[in-house]
Amino acid sequence: MSDAKDNDASGSYEGSFEPTNFDSGVVHYILFRSKNGEKEPDSRSDSRSERSLADWRSNLLTSKKNNELSADRKAVLASIGFKFPTARDDAFDTQFDEMFSAVLKWKVKAGVDHLLVPRSAKVDGKNVGSWINHMRKTKKKFDNGESTFLNANHISKLDAAGMEWDDAHEAKWNMRFAELQQYFMTNGHSSVPQSMPGLGAWVSNQRRKHNKFDLSEDKIEKLKGLDFSF
Repeated sequence: MSDAKDNDASGSYEGSFEPTNFDSGVVHYILFRSKNGEKEPDSRSDSRSERSLADWRSNLLTSKKNNELSADRKAVLASIGFKFPTARDDAFDTQFDEMFSAVLKWKVKAGVDHLLVPRSAKVDGKNVGSWINHMRKTKKKFDNGESTFLNANHISKLDAAGMEWDDAHEAKWNMRFAELQQYFMTNGHSSVPQSMPGLGAWVSNQRRKHNKFDLSEDKIEKLKGLDFSF
């Protein structure tokens, strides 16, 4: 067990690990759970070993689903508290796949590379806008360690599709601010002409919000960092 060590105080996990070895996986899974409580290894982790452990777990779930996992291994996994998906987990997966497919259709139709889906958006009768908003709320519970059917695999799929986990309004603001940062780096100032599509109107709107005291101090400071003139 000497090859498993703490990487930092925040709970990250490091150690030599071979994901194709069942017995080694059991040992490292026990170590990981003893350090992180009920948290499952995350395939998105910065820790290479935690990602490997997540792959090991995912392979076992696939084997179980395909009826390829032996009774002996099932017994070992049950004894260490390894959890397999329930019928409710499977139902959530089915619904997730259906809604995710509809969201991808919306993305193609809208011609965008993000998932800033309007709350009212529908595809094939499915309320994709409301579902995306629900995923944001569920992700917060996931991040806080609360029990949810959402897992790291679902989150990875949404991330790859361009999910913005912040509130949609905040996400849109941040996207425009990123455009302004690029404009500033290119031109050396933030005096964007109103005739410039998209960004010009957004810049004018920030000035109006500021004059109406409707712009947060945090946003004001970010804009000032680009020599923004109010």
